[in-house]
Amino acid sequence: AQLKQYGDVLFHKSHIKFYLAGDVGELTDVNLPMEWRKELLLLFYEAMNNTAKHAAGCTTAILSTNVHDDMLEMCLLDDGNGFAEGNGGRQNGLPHMRGRAAKLHGELHIQSGEEKGTKICFIGKLASRTV
Repeated sequence: AQLKQYGDVLFHKSHIKFYLAGDVGELTDVNLPMEWRKELLLLFYEAMNNTAKHAAGCTTAILSTNVHDDMLEMCLLDDGNGFAEGNGGRQNGLPHMRGRAAKLHGELHIQSGEEKGTKICFIGKLASRTV
């Protein structure tokens, strides 16, 4: 719910439409440790801020959350201008996001190309699942 509220506020005054997709409701069914909640919030706050600041031409941002067995996948996808590796300016945010994923023993996958948008995905193994 916090990421949805943050995205709604962040993108409200822009031309970017923000949507949720996937098993969003299931996150409330998953027993996430406080560290996971904190790191995932900060990781995707950074990703959404990057979209708002740097994704020229972006009209849509989608935050998706999917749970498959004991794996959590969260992705932010935008249809902005994207960037070529090494052409993203200082890119301090990307190493910070990778560090947050590593703290959770997860992986961060970043797909982007000039004029192709950007997709940032966290994939991590959940310790336990409460249904």
